[in-house]
Amino acid sequence: MTTTPEPDEPPAQIQSPRDSAIASPGWASSTYSVNSEDLGYWWLGNRLYGRGFPFPIDDRAKEDHDARHAVFKKILKNRNFCAPVSLEGADVLELYTRTGKLAMEIADENPACSVIGVDESQMQVELVPPNLRFEICEDDNSWTWRRPFRFIIMRQHGVFVKDLPGLIRRCSEILEDGGWIEFQLLTLSHHSQSEQQVPTGEESKVRDIHRYLSRGLAKLGLQLDIHDKLTQMLEEKSFHNLEHREFPVPLGRWPKDKELKDLGNLWLEVLHGELEALMLLPLSEGL
Repeated sequence: MTTTPEPDEPPAQIQSPRDSAIASPGWASSTYSVNSEDLGYWWLGNRLYGRGFPFPIDDRAKEDHDARHAVFKKILKNRNFCAPVSLEGADVLELYTRTGKLAMEIADENPACSVIGVDESQMQVELVPPNLRFEICEDDNSWTWRRPFRFIIMRQHGVFVKDLPGLIRRCSEILEDGGWIEFQLLTLSHHSQSEQQVPTGEESKVRDIHRYLSRGLAKLGLQLDIHDKLTQMLEEKSFHNLEHREFPVPLGRWPKDKELKDLGNLWLEVLHGELEALMLLPLSEGL
């Protein structure tokens, strides 16, 4: 892993009760500024969008994100991450925290660590554990943290990073020696288990959704599928002990295995619920 130099002076210790998650002038390491006029809110149809993000940030979007969190939990058998890292006394960073659901669970389950959830838009909850705070920054070039993180995690579809190599480079600069970074990406590319099977009917429609979404996002300068590129990019930034895990995620109730059937049913409900959010901007502005 890349070593990050020790800070010249340590940030102030966290001393707040379970209270507002929004960073205040009392936070020593802040990249945070949250004047509402700077957040770039705008509307497309009846959906609210924020700065630098191709998906809505309204209440419906918050429900979608928390539902997707449940999918990840089921995939990982109720775990939040796979990295073999001890969070005792650690500083933890979640990228693109959105509602902050994952950051909150990590903070709750590891009270001796300090967690920061960072995002470009403000859609986080206000009541959080005392060892968690949220920060809003325009992009990774705005990061000003004074000490390195032991664990950095990003969990999403992986479509909203225009400069992924740059993001990985910045992560390497703020990761402590021996620390871990974990990307959890839920691909929207579905395929038959039998490559010889020609997609028809519903399966063909699912592939159409992926194709049009990918094209629309590409026109906006965003990549839908980055999981195949991550390993090489991490190697180029001198990360080691790399492990690429793939988990089967069925779409629908077709599996015979009960756990996979339940997962497939949940994922179908979640994907169906967020189709408008996924497609509205890429199709209307990108195609």
